[in-house]
Amino acid sequence: MLILAYFFTTTLVLPHKRYRRKQINKTLSRKMRQLKGKVKETRKQRKERKLENLTIQNQIKTIVLPVLGVFALLIVAFVYLKTRPPPVMA
Repeated sequence: MLILAYFFTTTLVLPHKRYRRKQINKTLSRKMRQLKGKVKETRKQRKERKLENLTIQNQIKTIVLPVLGVFALLIVAFVYLKTRPPPVMA
């Protein structure tokens, strides 16, 4: 019974001679329609995007590459220490 009451409160039927019987859900009719296709970028948005890309590239050069270098040195040092021959007792 509650389901039927909910259905009749949320659905509106528009009978008219020119129109077929349409059911319009009130919640869907309140939403704004999405535009089809890509949304064009404004000059300001394009400039901001390019600045963000430049800052990301600078961060790669100043943060990521040194960290990778440190990891590479640690791996080389670990391999060197584990593979050197044991000291010879005289």
